[in-house]
Amino acid sequence: MGTRESSPFGSLLRHYRLAAGLSQETLAELTGLSTRGISDLERGARTAPRLETLRLLADSLSVEGPGLAAFLAARSAVTAEAVPTPQSVHAMPPLALTPLVGREREIWAITDLLCDDDVRLVTLTGPGGVGKTRLAQAVAHEVMHQFADGVVFVDLSPVRDAQLVLPRIAAVFGVQDVGAAGVMADALVTALGHQNVLLILDNLEQVVDAAPDIAMIVSRCPWLKVLVTSRILLRLTAELVFPVSPLQLPDGATKPSLPELAQTEAVAFFVNRASAADLTFHLTEDNSGPVAEIVRRLEGLPLAIELAAVWTRTLPPEALLTRLERRLPLLTGGSRDAPLRQRTMRDAIAWSHDLLTPDEQALFCRLGVFVGGFTFEAAEAVTGRDDEGSGVDFLDGIASLIERSLLRREMGPDAEPHYVMLETVREFGLGQLAARGEMPAVHAAHATYFLQLAEQSLESFLGPEHRHWLDRVDAEQGNLRAAATWFEEANETVYLLRLARALGHFWYSRGYLSEGRSWLDRALSLATSAPIELRADGLAWASGLAHRQLDIEVAVSLAEASLAEWQKLGGAPPGRERAVLTLAIGLDHRGDADRAAEYYAEAAEVFRAKGQDSWAGIAIVNFALVEGGRGRVQLARDLGEQGLALLRSARSAWGINHALAVLGDLALDRGDHDEAVERYHQCLTASIDVGDPVQMGHDLVRLGVVAATFGDISRAVQLFGAVEALRKGAHRTLLPPNLRPKYEAALLKSRESLGENAFADLWRAGRGWSLDTALTEAAAVTPGAVGSSPPFTVQHPPQAYNLTERELDVLRLMVAGKTDREIAEELFISRRTVTTHVGSLLLKLGVTNRVHAATVAIQDGLL
Repeated sequence: MGTRESSPFGSLLRHYRLAAGLSQETLAELTGLSTRGISDLERGARTAPRLETLRLLADSLSVEGPGLAAFLAARSAVTAEAVPTPQSVHAMPPLALTPLVGREREIWAITDLLCDDDVRLVTLTGPGGVGKTRLAQAVAHEVMHQFADGVVFVDLSPVRDAQLVLPRIAAVFGVQDVGAAGVMADALVTALGHQNVLLILDNLEQVVDAAPDIAMIVSRCPWLKVLVTSRILLRLTAELVFPVSPLQLPDGATKPSLPELAQTEAVAFFVNRASAADLTFHLTEDNSGPVAEIVRRLEGLPLAIELAAVWTRTLPPEALLTRLERRLPLLTGGSRDAPLRQRTMRDAIAWSHDLLTPDEQALFCRLGVFVGGFTFEAAEAVTGRDDEGSGVDFLDGIASLIERSLLRREMGPDAEPHYVMLETVREFGLGQLAARGEMPAVHAAHATYFLQLAEQSLESFLGPEHRHWLDRVDAEQGNLRAAATWFEEANETVYLLRLARALGHFWYSRGYLSEGRSWLDRALSLATSAPIELRADGLAWASGLAHRQLDIEVAVSLAEASLAEWQKLGGAPPGRERAVLTLAIGLDHRGDADRAAEYYAEAAEVFRAKGQDSWAGIAIVNFALVEGGRGRVQLARDLGEQGLALLRSARSAWGINHALAVLGDLALDRGDHDEAVERYHQCLTASIDVGDPVQMGHDLVRLGVVAATFGDISRAVQLFGAVEALRKGAHRTLLPPNLRPKYEAALLKSRESLGENAFADLWRAGRGWSLDTALTEAAAVTPGAVGSSPPFTVQHPPQAYNLTERELDVLRLMVAGKTDREIAEELFISRRTVTTHVGSLLLKLGVTNRVHAATVAIQDGLL
């Protein structure tokens, strides 16, 4: 290979070396590097130096100011080119849309801290608007190549409850919500394990009570490092505090030259943002004095400077300074008990606010009620117009606020514009709203709008638009939480229960299980006088969330309570069948197959009579799984096909996905492996279309089980490893009850076949797969490939299963085809005890139904 052309960094290094009059040998001596190393950098044979090397070069060559910035930029460009894109499903740090002016020294210092083995937790602290988030983003992109498993960015600004911090972090890592805080923490620790990750937690101050949870995660994950931005110190033992200061200000004691002034960070930032607002703006001898005084009055705070700079398209710096002198007196303004810089920030926003027209001011403060942004439709519905019919045109008003950097536009679901207000600006707007006496009315309008949105989304459940509404609700989580909080604080308990009940499908489908259960529990406990129908449906959704967390006894209890509420109405009230279905699911998961089948059949019959094909399809498909587990193979298949047909007629994307998975499981249980694989592939495609990452992980596990069963062990183990990485360990606890034993049995058999070392190597290889790679490998598990290999089985001696004498008695009667009731009568024990023994047997044998249990018992000579 020939020598590559010199890189931009190499050319710049050579320029500075020659300008300093140094040879490569002399520069090598000054820096402590080798002459060959200097030569390689200049020729482009080496991509880019480490930051410490760059610092030595800059100091030795006396490179400062703009030259240092150019040096860093050239080095960063090479690094970005050289570092491969991380193969990660995590939330990458957002790319900044504007250049970072100054902060080179801060970036170096923070990078050094994060590369120190003794430093585990760094907190960037400082006032609002000082640029903590922007600095953290820059550091993230600088150190990305230093962390083998990547950098993960978690925005906590929408979160107001410290108990939701761990679930939000878990969601970013793809960890399914698994219930109580302790269990969630364990799942997150399992997910991170020994990964070398930098976790950035942005805007932690409003949920600082979660700091001990973060400390616990850090203490149990040896290769994890955390970078926090917060206005408040965490006060943790492991915390290393890095105060983020305002931008460097020009010296007020002397008058710097124009080039010197231009190199000052605060002035350079003002010029950068003013030039973006007005392309004709330049720093000149005439305006340099007012510009220097403006940034001094704004105390170097980046957000305040940006808000001021945008007005250069309207006012020259001299006029800006005059307004600042009236509205932003140095060291005064705002609440006397507030921090100094916070007072200055409030006045900076107040100044920008006062430049709006009265109608724009009204719109601005009313928009402060939105959390995490809003759509144009929501803004128009919530902010409304004055009683006299006056008011700014919404489109013009929002455009004006965007121009003044009080709003920014993002793209929401379906490419619909979503407008976001900076948090500090939003807090100021809420203060103005309270001063106007409009807080209760606007909050009520906001909560009512999002209640209607949630109830509209509920109507989509099991319908063709389910994915669209899930995405829309996902984008509005901050507003929906704010609406729930308002209803609770205003003692509007019935509305709170309506909202919680309407969001049940979203929490269930997207895995926000703990949060959903928390809101439903509070709403049900507060809304004791709510209509019976509302309470009954709320209890049913609470049961559904509980059983998805495998909190089975609670799920059954809640479903029974829901059914009891419906029965208060007498007769056959509308909606009762949903409680019946929910109770059937809970009983099914508890192992009470007889009662579950009875309730499934009842629910399906009522749903069919009412023409609710999607709900009937779900009931029938679940009924099929119960019958398959009881050995009624043909009936199970017929029921599954019947349920799938109903779901297809209803165009229920989520329901079709569920039915395909069940039909695949039934096919695998009866030995029809070609159909099982075909159904699983159809299900995987549907999971991708629906956007259900939980179901997607289940589908990969199913195809891995098939691969392991038929000898494609290497692919199976790598698929399991990929699922572990993609879902971070939660699949072990949240796999459906009928799938979990198959997965565990496949793992056991694979280990026995490969040996521990080979198994571990393949597992690690799978963990490195991207989602696309995992999907491609899963697609390679085809009926033809499966059929070409003999079934993979492992023989176990009877004692390997550790069966008790009573379990062996139950197993003999199961093999003879006896039902739970018949076994109970023959052994003189209760049916519930039999059910418990059957569940234990299935788990120990690594199977999911009686047919498989009988097969294993005969093959391994257990009887």
